[in-house]
Amino acid sequence: MNKLSFIRIHEENKPVHDIESSLFGEDLIKDADRQDYRDKYGCLHFFRIHAPETGKISGPNGEKCISTNGYQERICQIMPVGGQTAYVHIRQERLVYFNKHGKKVTFVLPVKGYRFNQRKSDELTVFLLSISLFCSANVAAHVCQSMGIDVCHDTITRIYKNITIVDNPDIKAIGVDDVSSRKGRTYHTAIYDLKTHQVIALLDGRDGQALKEWLKKHQKVKIVTRDRASAFASAISEILPDCTQIADRFHLFQNLVGRIKDILKCEIPSTLYVKDGEITSVKPETEKAAPAVPEKVEYDNTPVAETNCQIIKDKAKSDDFYAEQYERQAKVCSDKYAMICSLRKEWAETVKPKFKDFQEKYDISYPTLKKYLKMTEEEVEGIKEVRKRPKYKTDMDNYINIIYKMVIDGHKPAVIYSYLQSKGCRACYGTVLHYIHQMKNTHLKDELIKPFDYDRGTEAVQIKRYDIVKYMVTSDRDKMKETEVAKVYEQILDKYPAVRFCDQLWKDFHETLMGDNPDKLDWFCTKYEESRIQGFINGIKKDIAPVKNAISYEHSSGFVEGGNCRYKLVKRTMFGRANIEHLFHKFYAQSSITCGGLNARTLLADWIEKSRWEDKTVI
Repeated sequence: MNKLSFIRIHEENKPVHDIESSLFGEDLIKDADRQDYRDKYGCLHFFRIHAPETGKISGPNGEKCISTNGYQERICQIMPVGGQTAYVHIRQERLVYFNKHGKKVTFVLPVKGYRFNQRKSDELTVFLLSISLFCSANVAAHVCQSMGIDVCHDTITRIYKNITIVDNPDIKAIGVDDVSSRKGRTYHTAIYDLKTHQVIALLDGRDGQALKEWLKKHQKVKIVTRDRASAFASAISEILPDCTQIADRFHLFQNLVGRIKDILKCEIPSTLYVKDGEITSVKPETEKAAPAVPEKVEYDNTPVAETNCQIIKDKAKSDDFYAEQYERQAKVCSDKYAMICSLRKEWAETVKPKFKDFQEKYDISYPTLKKYLKMTEEEVEGIKEVRKRPKYKTDMDNYINIIYKMVIDGHKPAVIYSYLQSKGCRACYGTVLHYIHQMKNTHLKDELIKPFDYDRGTEAVQIKRYDIVKYMVTSDRDKMKETEVAKVYEQILDKYPAVRFCDQLWKDFHETLMGDNPDKLDWFCTKYEESRIQGFINGIKKDIAPVKNAISYEHSSGFVEGGNCRYKLVKRTMFGRANIEHLFHKFYAQSSITCGGLNARTLLADWIEKSRWEDKTVI
C-alpha cells in the first residue's frame, strides 16, 4: 500500500502539511486520476479511493462476487488541518453477487473510520461529542466553527442518540431520588448505581409507577437508598418486598431541623438583644453622649465681614466637588473658541468662500456655520467662560455661615453638630462633616480638621433566631465559640425553655442516628411520642425499618445528591428545553465519563462498529 508522505495543494504548488495516510484509514490510497485542491472558501479537499481485493470477498452465504458494477462516491468532513475545514472524497467500488433466489445484489464494503451515509468521519464525531459534553449544543457549535469545523447545533444534538446505553439487569444496589426539569411542573425519577455513582436510568414522573416498571426488570436489586418519599417506599415494597431500604440520614436531620424551627418560631422572637449582660426581646434605646456646647456661645448666619455669603456657599459645595468637571468644560470651551476664531478668520481671508467647503473641513452643519459667522466679538469671547452648576437652595443654607464661623474659631466637628441641632438643624452628622471638609479644602487649607465622632454609647448586640438554630445543630461547637450566640447561649437556655427542649431533642436524635445501636431508636420514639414533635415521631414509626437500616448500614444517599447536582448542571446548560430522552442521553454520557471512567469513543463504540451492510458481506 502506498503511503502519502505529504499533501500538495496545487493552487499554491507547495506542500502545506505532512499527513500520514493513516489519517484516512489503512485501506485508502491516492487516486492518480484526481488532485487535491483548496476551494474558493479556503477548504481543503482530498481524493481517496477504496480498492479492496475482489477475490477475497463473498456474499453472506458464500456467494462469489463475480464483478464490479461502477463506483460510489461520497464526501466526508474530517478533522480540520491547520485550522482549515477539510473534506475527504471517498470513491468505492460497487461489488455484485447473486443471492439464492438468483437476484442480483449490489453492495459496497464499509470503510474503516467512515460509516455509511455519514457526512463526518468517526474521529470528528467523537470529537464533537467530547466538546459538547459540558456545554450546550449551541456553544459547542460556535467553538467548533472557530476551529474550522463546519457543524450546526442540530448535528451535535443528534449524536447523543447514538450513545450506547448499558442497562445491567444484574445490578444489586441503587439510589433513587426525584429531580425536576422544570421545578414545580415536570419531575423525573433518577436512579444511580450505588457502587460507581453513575446514573443508570431517568424515568418520567415521580409517583412511583415508572419505578415499579423498572424494578420488575431488575429483580436482583438488594439495597436501595432513598429519601423519605412515600411513593418510592411503597413502590419498592410492592415489587421487591425482600429488598433492604435505607433512609437517608441527611433528610432525617433536615426534617427535624424544620420541626425545631417551627417550635422556636412560636416561642422566641426573630431577634434577641443583649445589653450589659441581659437578654431582652425589645430593642433598647441607645443613649448618645453628645458633646457639651460651650456656654455663652452664639452664632448667626450672617455673612462673614471679609467675604461674601454666596461665595462661601458656592465654594463650600460646588467648586471642590466638581473641580474635574469644570476643568473638562474649560478645555472644551477653549478648543471651541480656537476653532471658531480660526473659522471666522479663514472665512474673511478666502475669496468667494463656499459653505460646503467649510462644512466639510470643520465637520459642522450649515445652520451651525451660519451661527458662528453671525456671532459678535462679545459673543465669541463669551465662549471661553465656563458655566458653573447653579446652587440650589437647601436647608443647610440657613447654617452655612454658622459652620464657617465655628470652624474658624476652632470648634470640633462634633461640637458644631451639637450646636446646629440646638438651632433646629435636621441634617445628619455626615452632612455637616462634609460641609466642614469642603470649607477646609477651599478656604482653610492651612487648617487641619480631623474626622471626629462623638461617643454613641454602648449599643445592644443582636442575635437572630437563625443563629441560635445554627449553633444548636453544630456538632463541633468549638468552631463557633467566638460568636455572640456562644457567649450567651447558656443564658438563652435558662430564659427560654423551648430552646432547652430543642437542644436536648437534637442531641438525643443525633446520638441515636449516628450511633451503632438501631434499638435505641425505639427509646427515642417512646421519649418524644407525646411531645411537640409527635408528627415527626409518627413519620419515623411508619418508616421504622429503613430508618434503623440507616443506623446499621454505612450507605447513604450522599452520592445521589451529588448526582443530582451534576444533573442540574446538564439541565441548565441545555436551558431546560430538552425532552427526557435527550436529557437522559447527555446526563448518562457525562456521568459515564466523570463516574464510570469511560471516554467519548467508548460511548459511541457500538455505533462506530455497526454497519447496515455487515449482514450482506463476508470477508
